[in-house]
Amino acid sequence: MTAISRSRTLPAPPGRLPPGSTIPLARTSPALDIDALIGGFRPLFRALDPDQVNALSGQLLKIFQGQGGTLASVLSQTSMLTSTLAGHSELIGELITNLNTVLHTFAARDHEFSDGLDKLAQLVDGLAQRRNDISTGLAYINAATGSVADLLVQARPPIKDVVHEADRMSAQVLSDRDYVDNLLKTLPDVYQVLARQGLTGDYFGFYFCEVLLKLNGKGGNPIFVKLLGQPSGRCTPR
Repeated sequence: MTAISRSRTLPAPPGRLPPGSTIPLARTSPALDIDALIGGFRPLFRALDPDQVNALSGQLLKIFQGQGGTLASVLSQTSMLTSTLAGHSELIGELITNLNTVLHTFAARDHEFSDGLDKLAQLVDGLAQRRNDISTGLAYINAATGSVADLLVQARPPIKDVVHEADRMSAQVLSDRDYVDNLLKTLPDVYQVLARQGLTGDYFGFYFCEVLLKLNGKGGNPIFVKLLGQPSGRCTPR
């Protein structure tokens, strides 16, 4: 007598047992573990479609329950199903070769890989020890970002006016660029003269050698009127 779905099996003895008789556990044996049996086909199942897996599992169960064909027919079907794997043997071989290359590279750089893991562990440990400082720093960064955003919102109108005026000033400078260029070239000499004038104190001393008054004359022509002049002393031409 066999009970596939139960936990124990026992051979059927000749004749009938008397009413009320019991069969000791020692005279029984464990039933067939269907899960273990099906699990043995797990590598094959991974390569099959779900429908093929269900069909093969169902046939195995029927065989052991006495409802199916022979085990040979199941093995024959299994052989037909594994032809799919045989058709991909080249791909599987290439995969194994590539995996071997990767493992060889890891083995050759074992020390570097170990050092990298050690340094990563040290970094993580250091970050864990300073997590409070990092959290505080992130909070300050968040607050500073908000302050900068508020500042830009408040400063946007003045900045817009400055950009507009700078554009207008640039247009004026470009319209008289020759004068500006000459001014920039002569400023260094003028600054040196002014620096010498301020050596004696916090004041400047000026000597008027000549004062001319420029007026607009007839037809727009300039007229120069000399108000004073001193051709000697400090004002002697050189």
